[in-house]
Amino acid sequence: MTPTVSITAARQIPCSKEEFQKILKALQVPDSQHGFSAEWDKTDGLYLFAENSGNEQELPDDVVDSLADLLVSAGIEYLQFGVSLHGSRPIPDSSGGYNFRIYRDGEFVYEETKWPDHDSLKDDEFVCTRCHIVTDIENSVKIGGKKGELICEKCADERDPNDEDADDNRDDYISREECKREGKHLTSCDKDGYCNFCGEQEE
Repeated sequence: MTPTVSITAARQIPCSKEEFQKILKALQVPDSQHGFSAEWDKTDGLYLFAENSGNEQELPDDVVDSLADLLVSAGIEYLQFGVSLHGSRPIPDSSGGYNFRIYRDGEFVYEETKWPDHDSLKDDEFVCTRCHIVTDIENSVKIGGKKGELICEKCADERDPNDEDADDNRDDYISREECKREGKHLTSCDKDGYCNFCGEQEE
């Protein structure tokens, strides 16, 4: 299913009628796939948008260059756009979106998003690194040796049997509190030596 991609500028940009006509002509490239349109009024200037099939990476260079010149003339650092993606039916993972900016030097910069750290796991739970399902630690399998992955039994059963790094050992597992107390770091540690299971530093 091809998603609908709507893109809207966060504001209008001061623009003469002649400059608008230049951008409008540059947008009307034969066989173009950018999906953008432009509107203009004497008071507020240029407005760029894509109603349902936008692709900012396909914008013609002449449009981006003209937009950058307008930003410079207006003393505006960048023009921000919001992108909405949604499918024709509300099926799982059919909606989303992101933001990007076009700066006065013509560069595209995309917003970086990151979920904040939040640990809701109980002491005897872990998240499988393959299916990302919360599982009881008693049903865990370690593969790849001491620094390997902690996965659930279902994912362990479905992995490639020819995996040379497989190292199943269900008897090694202990609770998070025991891991802290005894220093038996049985999952991978980050570059600073902190255990990704209990959070303590490896000795």
